[in-house]
Amino acid sequence: MAGPFDRVDDSGIWLESVDALQVHRATRRRYPIGANCAFSRSAFDEIGGFDERFAGGADEIDFFWRAEDNGYPLLYVPAARINYYMRADVRSRLRQHMNFGKGNMRLDRKYLSPGRARVEVIKSVARMPRWIMQLALNLGSADGRSSALQWIAYERGMISEFLRGGHA
Repeated sequence: MAGPFDRVDDSGIWLESVDALQVHRATRRRYPIGANCAFSRSAFDEIGGFDERFAGGADEIDFFWRAEDNGYPLLYVPAARINYYMRADVRSRLRQHMNFGKGNMRLDRKYLSPGRARVEVIKSVARMPRWIMQLALNLGSADGRSSALQWIAYERGMISEFLRGGHA
């Protein structure tokens, strides 16, 4: 089960709403955001819990895909809204987004063919100049800078995880 959430900064200022199951960019499979999800203990045990190789990013996506593959439906409950407070420290937030990128590359390795995972990292490399340009164009805007830096950290995570190799 998953519900919507509002991202808010550490001072309580609303940043955005997430009102649906997400769709993975490469597989096109749906998944809930781990910040607002629930499942039964029996389902958790049957699925095998979270795969610790995904620690730091995408562990919930892998879990919910395995649950769905085992016959558990992904349910969206609009009334289960929460506030999700973003990390206050910029360095921590960037580290978190880099880990999200690493986790997503691990997903690509597990669920896509090797050639398709390679295509996804090439796309990450190709997107980097766009985020760098966005950063340069938004020097006067804290929100624009923050968004660009988070995307740069995410793409860096994708690229570094691909170069590192690792499990599938």
